[in-house]
Amino acid sequence: MSKIKIIHVISALNVGGAEALLFDLVKNINKEKFDISILCFFKQGGFVNKFVDAGFNITFLEENRVNYFFLFPKIVDFFKKENPDIVHTHLFGADFFGVFAARFAGVKNIVSTEHNLNKGEGLAKNVCKFISIRFVNKIIAISNAVKTYINKRYFVFGKNIKVINNFIEVEKWKCDYKVLINNKIKIAVVGRLVEQKGHSVLINALSKVDFDFELLVIGDGEKRDELSKLVEDLKLQNKIKFLGSCNNVPELIKDVDVIVQPSLWEGFGITIAEALAASKFVIASRVDGILDIIEDRKNGLFFDVGNVDDLAGKLNWVNKNRMEAIEISKNALESVLKFDVKNVMFDYEMVYEEMVN
Repeated sequence: MSKIKIIHVISALNVGGAEALLFDLVKNINKEKFDISILCFFKQGGFVNKFVDAGFNITFLEENRVNYFFLFPKIVDFFKKENPDIVHTHLFGADFFGVFAARFAGVKNIVSTEHNLNKGEGLAKNVCKFISIRFVNKIIAISNAVKTYINKRYFVFGKNIKVINNFIEVEKWKCDYKVLINNKIKIAVVGRLVEQKGHSVLINALSKVDFDFELLVIGDGEKRDELSKLVEDLKLQNKIKFLGSCNNVPELIKDVDVIVQPSLWEGFGITIAEALAASKFVIASRVDGILDIIEDRKNGLFFDVGNVDDLAGKLNWVNKNRMEAIEISKNALESVLKFDVKNVMFDYEMVYEEMVN
């Protein structure tokens, strides 16, 4: 039986959850059943070297960004030449231009993954997505919250949507470090420095805690200068370190005690699943897709989204109730085994095989 030919499509390879999922998906899928390649519109983003160094079959259409409408004929020609069984798109540029190019080229099967709640997108993008999503055969939602969002925002229902949670390589994140054994509590927050991730909520909360701490801010983005100024205004420069984008996060969080995810909205919360796999104590905002991962006081703690005082209170609770917190962290690893790549990859392969057969 011949392999199923799949082309994954994405605009650029920025550092983010969608790009990380794409990397792990291409890396781990059964190569005996599937012929996998990647079409990237622009050779840009902090993950370019990661993808290239991994030796994936990847095509870049342009070195730098150009107008999507000028690029469209190239995308159509590429699909006609490659004649894939399935085109699988990721993020807005690919979801719109990639989907229509695939249809123009006669591709029969199109899959699109919804990686987030698109609350930051304007009216024009939402209208475009409302149209293009109707030309997709199967939509993969990374959480139940994302599925509900698709129902409400794009009026898409039924068997065209399948929930497949984001996945992690559990073995990559396993860690022997015992949390909360030192007087100073080492905290980390991992994610892009953008409004969605709520970093300012965490920084303000840390100005109100009553214990000694160190915070590692892992990630970069448009809010970096604004957050740096907030740290200075609160006189926390000696306690908070901005590390920028890093490719060695498992190593960086080895001796971290607490991972905080203060997102204002979140499609899934992959960094939470990774933190739990590393047996860290997790505090997260009670919002959206995070509800698929955290069970309050069983494998982590919730705080009310955007509530600085509530987050400060939860951080103080961890310091004052270390033995109970340690017991909760012992449940962390087991709670995310269902998200391990070995279990989730089967769902993706089933979707592809069902579409073609």
